Amino acid sequence: MDLTDLSFDIPMAWKSEVPASSMRRGQVRVPKAEGDAEDGEIGVFYFGPSAGGVEANIQRWYGQMERPDGKVVSEAAKRESFKVKDLEVIAIEVTGTLKASMMPGMPSAGEKKGWMMVAAIVQLPSGPWFFKG
Repeated sequence: MDLTDLSFDIPMAWKSEVPASSMRRGQVRVPKAEGDAEDGEIGVFYFGPSAGGVEANIQRWYGQMERPDGKVVSEAAKRESFKVKDLEVIAIEVTGTLKASMMPGMPSAGEKKGWMMVAAIVQLPSGPWFFKG
């Protein structure tokens, strides 16, 4: 997938799609795993160098999830930082109930119980790129 100043390969089973929104720079369909109700979808976003801070975006993502056990989402989430080549990446993973879409211009997905959100921010000199699925 070539997205201007960022490119990467996706596994053969994944399918690049036309983005569902003009806010998305790319979109990938990930076939559902055994036991999943539906396929996964990864949205790729780029808003320029002034896209808001890393923490503000991660907190917004946490706010899109609820934990069935009542734990605070940020405390239950897995979070890690690592490098891919020379790029800094911060990734989160959290399970629970995905709340209805809160993004302007995006269709509401409704609440989805038993969901996993995996999201990452890749830091480039041109600004952060956001991957959310």
